[in-house]
Amino acid sequence: PATWEGGIPTAGARVSIEHATVLVGRTADLTAVQIGRGASLTHSSTADSELRAANVLVEGMYRMAPLTFRAMLTLLDRPLSDPDPEQYSGGMIVTGTFEPEGLVKESWAKLAVEPRSGDTVLRFLSPVTGWLPGDRIILPDTRQIPVIEAWPRQWESRTVASVSADGLQVTITEPLDYDHLGARGYWNPVLEQLVQQGHFSILGLDTPELRSITAPALHFLPHAVNLSRNVVVRSENPAGVRGYVMFTETAEVSAKYTTFGGLGRSKVRLLRLPNGYFDQAPAREQRYPVYFRHLVDRAGTGPRAIFEGNAVTCPLDPMPFKWGVALEDTRGVLIKDNVAYNWAGFCFGTIDNLSTGNTFEGNYALRCYGTMSR
Repeated sequence: PATWEGGIPTAGARVSIEHATVLVGRTADLTAVQIGRGASLTHSSTADSELRAANVLVEGMYRMAPLTFRAMLTLLDRPLSDPDPEQYSGGMIVTGTFEPEGLVKESWAKLAVEPRSGDTVLRFLSPVTGWLPGDRIILPDTRQIPVIEAWPRQWESRTVASVSADGLQVTITEPLDYDHLGARGYWNPVLEQLVQQGHFSILGLDTPELRSITAPALHFLPHAVNLSRNVVVRSENPAGVRGYVMFTETAEVSAKYTTFGGLGRSKVRLLRLPNGYFDQAPAREQRYPVYFRHLVDRAGTGPRAIFEGNAVTCPLDPMPFKWGVALEDTRGVLIKDNVAYNWAGFCFGTIDNLSTGNTFEGNYALRCYGTMSR
């Protein structure tokens, strides 16, 4: 209590931390939290913690590193501030330092055996890192099908029941509904052409033995994706007033092994023109789930922002909200080993030609819909 002028913040309070280091346990539903320059807010590393606020402004340091515990930032489902013509309220804006760091977890892993309908055990080529009972995993629809809304999808969400001691087998709580097959093809393009044109039949060489030799071989196996992290930044209600995260100006970011869930307010609003599509969403609606905006590289000192091992996802279906991780007029960002699941438009990308010198490496995009006009 001595930390706070006027007592511990209660529901609806506006909190400003100016010259202190504050440890978060669980807060009431706050209207706003400002972390001033020279101040810091840190989540507990000895117990689960949650910061609940409608608006968060980070000018100082905000750190979420709970070790084996759970740390959560919940952006509340509240009407946007009035007046707020640019609609900056209802999210987290970072111009200072933001460091969420969960337990190391492999975002996606390649399977060793094609999963089949009815399977409850998934077998992997190499040990999965950090996967735990209770984790939510996704298996993609691996069929090559037309990109139309009416076509039934066969991606599946399952919960991990257990992981073998060697990390090579993951048991799920419910059997799979569908097959998730790998990609097959011919090992030699000339052979493929001969088979397709029926030359072996014409020459009398079409035998069972030859057909087995010339059958399409399995070249690529599918992956399973893990969306669970013990550090979470989320909207309280993805179907209500959604929060967003913006890193801008002088922000220093090291976001690792964190789930960003149900964020972003920008919807796909397209105007059909003779030469393609034009996104007519006004600037005030550019509140993307994870948004790097006007972030400039520090020459010779490494990346300005590191975004690694995270899961950026949303539960809504259908999905009208766009662009899981978006960069605008930004340089020097490392986007590595993340997974983005269920977004309109792109999952990872830049939205202008001013964003240069950024690195996208080893990311996995799944269930992202676009117009295919660009």
